[in-house]
Amino acid sequence: MRTIWLLAISVLAIPSAGCMHLGDADEQTLPSGEARRAETRQRADRLMEQAEAIERRHPSELRAADPAAGCEAGALAEQGLDEALRGHHAAAVRLYRASLACESSPDVALQGFFSACQAKDTAQAQIFYQQISNDPRHELLRQACISYGVASLP
Repeated sequence: MRTIWLLAISVLAIPSAGCMHLGDADEQTLPSGEARRAETRQRADRLMEQAEAIERRHPSELRAADPAAGCEAGALAEQGLDEALRGHHAAAVRLYRASLACESSPDVALQGFFSACQAKDTAQAQIFYQQISNDPRHELLRQACISYGVASLP
């Protein structure tokens, strides 16, 4: 009984350094909050520049770009979603258009449609609406867009 008691005291007396798991990074190697924000801003700027470059190449229509050209469709769509969630719907529309120029996606077209509707951009809403015309909910989507104040949709 005495050995168990001594063992318990020795375990409790060992200073704890916190919980570490195999593969965990030291606190010193993790970037600070400010460093992460700076990296995120740089990535957002890079993606916006990429979106504007794609928009300059394809100003009037959405066409599939060469995937080898360094197009990041998923990243552009993600940045578009971030802008839409911030309420910057016009910027979100540009990013969704750039994403669709890289790679066609019905989900991105739907997100672009709603951002165009919320931005009250009839021309862009019509472009996105044509891309989601196969969606079985397209009539409900059209009515929802008109409720945002978009003048007319086909």
